[in-house]
Amino acid sequence: MKQLSAANISDLRARKIDIYVTIIISIALGLATLTTVEKLPTVSGSDKAYHLILIAILTLPIAIIRPNAMWIILSLTTAFGGAIELLQPLVKRNCGMADFLGSGPINFLRI
Repeated sequence: MKQLSAANISDLRARKIDIYVTIIISIALGLATLTTVEKLPTVSGSDKAYHLILIAILTLPIAIIRPNAMWIILSLTTAFGGAIELLQPLVKRNCGMADFLGSGPINFLRI
């Protein structure tokens, strides 16, 4: 297994692996959050923490491969989180400003 080095990062950047992985993760998150369910599962702790973790996973590939693009990806993930919150009432889920804040603008504080 190859180790991640500076030489490998430029190769990954050239092949746009980070962008493809981010697109796959965003599709998975979109499907998971916009699928109609009869009853939402109960989770231990605050679901806002899970929002932060999921958005961190979404931004991780680009953060590693293209650290200079972090402002762009954070802006896009904020818009993505807002769009999910606006679309959730259409699939009989609740829309909350706290959820949007947990997955959006709070990300800028992590920098």
